[in-house]
Formats: sequence, structure tokens, C-alpha cells
Amino acid sequence: DNELERAHLVAHYLGGAALPSNLVLLCHLCHANMPNFQVGERELAILWVRTRPSHLDYFALVYRSLCNMPVAYVEKMLPT
Repeated sequence: DNELERAHLVAHYLGGAALPSNLVLLCHLCHANMPNFQVGERELAILWVRTRPSHLDYFALVYRSLCNMPVAYVEKMLPT
């Protein structure tokens, strides 16, 4: 899936405005992993967007966490 999602730099529920200055486009994986930035942390949010981990880094983290889980737990997560 190559669609981009609209993401708030400062989360809307934390007081972030739905204005172009508070919005960025991210892929689903980056949007899902974006931290919740507070009002006044817009510059920090922009820095996160510019330096976010690569998709390869995310997959490596997931792989490492799966390797540390009990096999029965991982099997429950697999599609049948």
C-alpha cells in the first residue's frame, strides 16, 4: 500500500490545529509509530519526521521483539 496519511505534528486531541502548518504526510507505518507531541513541541515533531527511523529499522525492531517472545504467543499472531 503506497497511500500516504495525513498526520498532525501536534495531535489534534492534544490541542493541535487542523491547519497546514500542523500537518504532514506519512506512510501508515510511520504514522502509527509517530509519538504524541504536545502543544509547544512542533519543532520537535518536525525533527522526528525528518529523522524518523527507516522502515528497515522498524522491521528489525519488530523481528527482534518477536524473537524474544514465546513461540506459542507468536503462533497466535499468525494468520490461519
